[in-house]
Amino acid sequence: MVTQSEVAKRAGVSFITVSRVINNKGNVKEETRERVLEAIKELKYYPNSLGRGLNSNKVNTVGIVIATLMGVNIHGNQFYNELMSGIEGICIRNSHDMLISTQKKYPGVEYDYLKLYYERKIDGIIMVSPNIPESQLRQIEEERIPCVIIDDHSDEHRISYVDADNREAVNLAGDYLFQKGHRKMGFLKGVENNRNAQDRLAGFYDVIAKHNLDLKEDWILEGDFTVEGGRDALRKLVAQNNLPTVLLCANDQMALGVMAEAKNAGLKIPEDLSVMGFDGIEAHRYTTPILTTMRQPLVEMGVAAAEMLFEQINNTDYVQEIRIFPVELISGESVKDVAG
Repeated sequence: MVTQSEVAKRAGVSFITVSRVINNKGNVKEETRERVLEAIKELKYYPNSLGRGLNSNKVNTVGIVIATLMGVNIHGNQFYNELMSGIEGICIRNSHDMLISTQKKYPGVEYDYLKLYYERKIDGIIMVSPNIPESQLRQIEEERIPCVIIDDHSDEHRISYVDADNREAVNLAGDYLFQKGHRKMGFLKGVENNRNAQDRLAGFYDVIAKHNLDLKEDWILEGDFTVEGGRDALRKLVAQNNLPTVLLCANDQMALGVMAEAKNAGLKIPEDLSVMGFDGIEAHRYTTPILTTMRQPLVEMGVAAAEMLFEQINNTDYVQEIRIFPVELISGESVKDVAG
């Protein structure tokens, strides 16, 4: 294994000069810096991250903490994959690695979202759908821990977050369905304690009130953002023997589950039941029929979150930043036109 002393010898400089170049410190002539970098390249030297952390108080790694339900694999989930794609590009640009930590949500168990930071394994944290405990939100705010939250937020704390305009997006979806002639609308909810799920449900109630539609509580179904949750919901809906004309789902994964289970129930989409999703993950384009959905700009949201995090890591005077992204309606084939 190549050492820092060997790099110094190859470049004809002192050990301290190599350290300054590696840690991007000043007081090194550009010509000398280039010579050291060339020696590093020739010798294929990889600086020890622990040593660099002790010298610079940084470890050049950011943590991505993702809270999921049991049975959800983030590597097979396009929602997370698209977010991660955006985050990864900004990390590469800033010469940082990513440490991904997934946390399964066990009832009654409080997860320590800040553990990696306090262990000095990361310089900052991006949290995805965390439902983070109040005590840890206070820690982040009071100790000014570099942190950005995606897909959830707290209005009580000055913590930066990135999100989509969920309530307005469901309003737009409802207007679209109303224009298509749908007056019997059902809604498949997301995880109960998730802020985005709550906002999307609130948007659905807005639609019902705005268009003076009858609210049938049996058509508002429990969901969990998973494909299997969509399957379960449709089975319960079919058992009522009284279908709405359309089921608006709080995410695409559940909509995919509804469409898959419809075949088992002997239902045709959209002839017997129209289905609409939310997220716009790539898979929606490959369903039969093609799923109509509301597309979140997930890659762009990942980029924004990572850029905001590096601003915090590099700037101690950084203040809270909020980025809310609009959501775009993507018309497919899963919604029947019943107008007239």
